[in-house]
Amino acid sequence: MAERDRDVWDARHEGADPEPTAPFGADHLPAPSVGTHCLDVATGSGVVALWALDRGMHVTAVDISRVGLANLASTAERRHPDAPLRVVEHDLDDGLGVDGAFDLVVCRWFRDPALYDALVAAVAPGGWLSIAILGGDGPFAGTAEELVEGFATLGPPIAAFSDERGHRALFHRAG
Repeated sequence: MAERDRDVWDARHEGADPEPTAPFGADHLPAPSVGTHCLDVATGSGVVALWALDRGMHVTAVDISRVGLANLASTAERRHPDAPLRVVEHDLDDGLGVDGAFDLVVCRWFRDPALYDALVAAVAPGGWLSIAILGGDGPFAGTAEELVEGFATLGPPIAAFSDERGHRALFHRAG
């Protein structure tokens, strides 16, 4: 994203006080285990990262927004003073921005098919991938078929669905 895009996201997250929010369709995921590792891609203000921290996970949160990441870090510090949280300011147009394997990889409301292979590679053996994209039109919207095809290297999804708003989600477990 261009610097202008960063400014847009920073303005959106200015003054936000994030509350933990489960990944879209989280009832398809097993309960996270304490000490496991979560990668929250395009974390925004960090609502999913906070949800994972509340469950004892170690969290790496990636986003372009300095303000969103600062809000996340501040809220995490208040809620969990010794929280195992790593924030990574990174433009996802330049790739995933982190290395490693994670027990849970979440990408919520951000869509970039160029990242699909990197997201798959970030899932540890036996780990879970949770992808949610918007319905309708726009750069972060896509089809359920795109998700199933884009993550086919993981095999058939555990669940793939759309809600009444047309948002789509996909859950995979890595072999």
